[in-house]
Amino acid sequence: MRALLFVLLLSIVSLSFAAPDNVVIVIGDGMGFNHLFLSELLCGGSPATRLFRVSLGLNSPADALITDSAAAATALFSGVRTVNNAAGLDPSGSPVQSVATVLKERGWKVAMITNARYYDGTPAAFYAHAFRTDDLQITEDLIACDIDLFVAGGLEKLGLNPFTGKPKKNGALERLAASGYGVYGLQFEKLFEPIGEKKGSMAFVSMGDNSFENVLLPNEMPLPEIVRKSLELIAGPRLFLVVEAARIDDASHINDDAAVKAELLAFQKTVGLLLDSFDHSRTLFLILADHETGGLSIIMGDERAINLEIAWCSGDHTASYVPILSYGAGSESFSGFLHLSDVHRILLEILGVK
Repeated sequence: MRALLFVLLLSIVSLSFAAPDNVVIVIGDGMGFNHLFLSELLCGGSPATRLFRVSLGLNSPADALITDSAAAATALFSGVRTVNNAAGLDPSGSPVQSVATVLKERGWKVAMITNARYYDGTPAAFYAHAFRTDDLQITEDLIACDIDLFVAGGLEKLGLNPFTGKPKKNGALERLAASGYGVYGLQFEKLFEPIGEKKGSMAFVSMGDNSFENVLLPNEMPLPEIVRKSLELIAGPRLFLVVEAARIDDASHINDDAAVKAELLAFQKTVGLLLDSFDHSRTLFLILADHETGGLSIIMGDERAINLEIAWCSGDHTASYVPILSYGAGSESFSGFLHLSDVHRILLEILGVK
């Protein structure tokens, strides 16, 4: 009888510490704590982000107090504090391994979805090893990568004729197909079938960055819809998914009140969609920011989001804590003050990767 009780207790303990089947990370680029609070006010009701436990995030790179997106994303994805402008590189310029590569080698499916250009700092650090201004190298690294699903903007760099809407002969889109990817364009229109053994799918859903959510072009999709369509192309278990709400940062750089509100509301809707799409008991959800942009503050309004007024103190990144929110399987491992590079370490510990 004692032996049976011991086995049952051991089973319960083992289940409580079981590694998650999926990991879903949402990055709000440029989203400080005041941005997050504004998004909750705009969302109304019970914002999805209120389910999460909260940690304070540090993000300084190796060469400065204030980070850019490439250095912050390299810290997150590779666990290395590097210099600004370096995507997937250490301070000496040597390549560092992304968590996407680590998990792919262990049988996970890896995916990234962003409404920025594919060569922007955050997505580049997921798969590339280059300084963020080296668009050609980032494109070559994209073609050579082994991601299961990648969705971004940037068709103008990949050889799509803007007048005919057709891919150019022997362009980067055709090379992606030759490397084994099914390639999609605007509105997820199929451009190429994979040649040879299929590696995965790539979709490029805007010519450059996706326009701000409040002024989308007719052929552009809102971020929640991009994510919903993307999830039709991939599924768990053992899925490592990163979704970037990238244009919060751009709206904050230009201090555009209407645009930042629209981007933040789309962020909240995206979080809600992802929570509805995965089993909470078997999925680790993380929400975080790479840095704060604009020095946003809320100076007027009420909790019903009536007459909300915001103010800005900068047009650039600022030195401030950023949110690191966690929920679901393994979320108890995130607490206190954490550098973005610590998130990488804790994540691999939870997944049992050494």
